[in-house]
Amino acid sequence: MRWLVFLLAVLACGTAAAQQVPDPVSGTVAPGSILGRLNPAGTSKAAEVANILGQYAGSLDLKPPTGPAQAIKSTQNFTGTAASDLFMNQIHIASDALSAPQHNVFGFGVYQVCCAPAAQGWRFATAGRIDVNTPWSAADPEAVFVGGVFNARAQVAAASPGAYLGGSNSNVQLSAGANGWASVAGMETDMTLVAGVTQPQVKWGHVIVQGTLDAVFAFGLDYGLAFTNAGTSGGWRQLINIDSMFGASPVALNGTVMGMRGPATFANGIDFSQATITGAAFVGAGGNSIISGAGEGIFQKITSHGQVSVGGVLGVGVYPAIPAASTFAISASFLGNEVVQWNQLVGGQGIYFRQKTGASSSVVMGAFLPDAPVLGNTALMVYVNNTTGGKNEVNVSLGAPDSGGAGYRVMRVPN
Repeated sequence: MRWLVFLLAVLACGTAAAQQVPDPVSGTVAPGSILGRLNPAGTSKAAEVANILGQYAGSLDLKPPTGPAQAIKSTQNFTGTAASDLFMNQIHIASDALSAPQHNVFGFGVYQVCCAPAAQGWRFATAGRIDVNTPWSAADPEAVFVGGVFNARAQVAAASPGAYLGGSNSNVQLSAGANGWASVAGMETDMTLVAGVTQPQVKWGHVIVQGTLDAVFAFGLDYGLAFTNAGTSGGWRQLINIDSMFGASPVALNGTVMGMRGPATFANGIDFSQATITGAAFVGAGGNSIISGAGEGIFQKITSHGQVSVGGVLGVGVYPAIPAASTFAISASFLGNEVVQWNQLVGGQGIYFRQKTGASSSVVMGAFLPDAPVLGNTALMVYVNNTTGGKNEVNVSLGAPDSGGAGYRVMRVPN
């Protein structure tokens, strides 16, 4: 076995001067042997590591014994003060002049091959974990603890027109023959605040934050959240889904599926102007189309208790009550009571001004055009109290010619 098999052991600290590494191409060493030690009081650690690795052309190849053996293990205890950003462990690639057209070049890679028939348990090629298990200095005004961070920064102009700079990239693939997988996910974020902990001021499952120096729009596509398709598949069946697959709803009983916080001024809420929608643009509770995909007539179908609140929220509800004979209705409410209502009724159609009192509503004034007009009746409808105090919504009829004086007729309302 070549000497470099056990080279990592040189990171163990000692008091003796660094030992010279024997000729790497001859002889063998026993497992666990230390080929060299770094003397913190003598030659610098960087010089000693360079001296050792230099005999292997700068390459370190670790081959630990078969079994649950760690190839790299570092136990560190940090104290003191740092005046700038600090890498507790660092791989510094000082320059890069490698030419590898159309190939990936990784600064650091973990390539894990899995599995054997006896393998069990979850596998993670890389893992970042930070445990906050002791208090820290109260003098820190903004303590931040993150399990992992990726940072990409460009400080020169792009040399090619298709240059791309990204912070992270998840890539998941089921190749030919990879059958039987129950779930495939490009990225998963898990949130857990166990019962009994105090409520934080902010709880985010995923947040996209524009940097404080962000001041330029893209001249083409400029999206905070984007979905696209680089292949020939038919796309997602639901692009955004609110799912109760684990047994509970992800939206609280008093929660909102999509909301906005704070003042803002913008052009459009949701823009489907470039889309072709063959079904409904919005579907309400019970599967009723609230706004048609074609945008023609705006309201394609509303149940007998449909509602549109002017100045409020588009939705379906039970206010105002609409006559059971209605086959189509659109209503608008003002100040929570008065409503304007257009009904397509069985036998006619009309428009009404209603006054809602409690759970009931009554016509104050309106117009009704029956399919079979009644001789002498007008389209005008009014609200009256009959002799028993009940409320009637009746058509106004006309009196005989000149019944209101020469050239006029009286307008008659039934008792």
